[in-house]
Amino acid sequence: MSASWNKRIYNPPALPVELWQKIIEIATYIPGILEPEVWKLADRPSDYVIRDQQKELRASLVTKRYLVRVSKHWFAMATPYLYEAILIGRQRTLLSLCEHFQHFKAGDQISHNESRHLGWYTKRLDFAARDTGDFYPDRLAEAIRYLPNLSIFNLTPRRENGNGATFTCVARALAETCGPRLRLLNLSMEDPGVMRDEWQQLLSSAPNLLALHRPDVLVKPPVHASASYLAKLKSLITPSTGYYEMTNLPPEHTHTSPFPNLQHVEIPSITNYNGPYGGDNQITVLRIYVPGAAWYWAEIERYFANIHRLVLFLEHWEDFPETFTVPLSVTHLSLSCRRMQGRASTFERLFGIFAAMHTNSANLRSVSLVSGRIRQYLRSRHPKTLALGMESIKECSFVLEDDEGRPFA
Repeated sequence: MSASWNKRIYNPPALPVELWQKIIEIATYIPGILEPEVWKLADRPSDYVIRDQQKELRASLVTKRYLVRVSKHWFAMATPYLYEAILIGRQRTLLSLCEHFQHFKAGDQISHNESRHLGWYTKRLDFAARDTGDFYPDRLAEAIRYLPNLSIFNLTPRRENGNGATFTCVARALAETCGPRLRLLNLSMEDPGVMRDEWQQLLSSAPNLLALHRPDVLVKPPVHASASYLAKLKSLITPSTGYYEMTNLPPEHTHTSPFPNLQHVEIPSITNYNGPYGGDNQITVLRIYVPGAAWYWAEIERYFANIHRLVLFLEHWEDFPETFTVPLSVTHLSLSCRRMQGRASTFERLFGIFAAMHTNSANLRSVSLVSGRIRQYLRSRHPKTLALGMESIKECSFVLEDDEGRPFA
């Protein structure tokens, strides 16, 4: 006979509901998952940060699903955390979500003292489906209409929509359901098929938007047409082309920034850049991709005179310019390289550039290498190069740090 017949059923301790809710919150917590200003979380491309968050969210959702299935009492306690952040990775997940929202309609109780529908708890929605179809924009819009408190929306499908379906209904659902609540709008699609007037309607409904990540969709409508609605905007990621349509710009925006509170900008290139910022902007954080071409750092000081944090995204360590000059206003320089590994000669060159920066970077206080476990990699694979490199920069005004802000020494 199986010994399982004699096992006792485990009953959790009789703790106050508030304490159990706190335990559930801590057990499923993901740092930064509800932070709209993604650039504050790490000196890496924002799409990388969001992708890592989605991996953590996927793992957390498994735990949350187990919690709500323990009992009716636990269902009531854990449901707000289960639906706080929703990740849609497949079409069938979206269909199931819509059916679930329909089943628990507004007014259905999940506990004896609450009568809120499930979507009321949702603050973040990520659509990262690998498959696409003619129906899913409508279904996505249907799901959004159950989410009145949505503040973070990430539309990051793994492949482009090949059937020509547009996201007009999604933009309209966002505007009509949760516009004033929106803090982050991230639409990583090449062409969502939304007309200029529909973008205007969406942005005008979101006066509290703090971060706008629209790599390609902002190329068509002139940027000044949206600026008047986005007075609180702090973070902007520009189109992948690096250019905005600045034609017919009103005279008042010719020399001033149309986004008065903008602090962070992520752009693909500074070469021949034509951005919507003006010469007197207050941008303090610039994140920029480094191509293997000549760099014109005078352009940075021209467009971004007030930056104090400069983040460079590299493909290879060799892409870091040999004659790099840090703009005078910069106090923190961060290098994020997609391919972390390299030869000893590669890192010898890198430390040589750092040492040369000592003569023209008096205001620089820290240099960060934020490519994964770079410090451990250098210690294990190139210890001699690391030791000589640290010796060469010991007289510099800045401290060399890893991705967690810890000094290399």
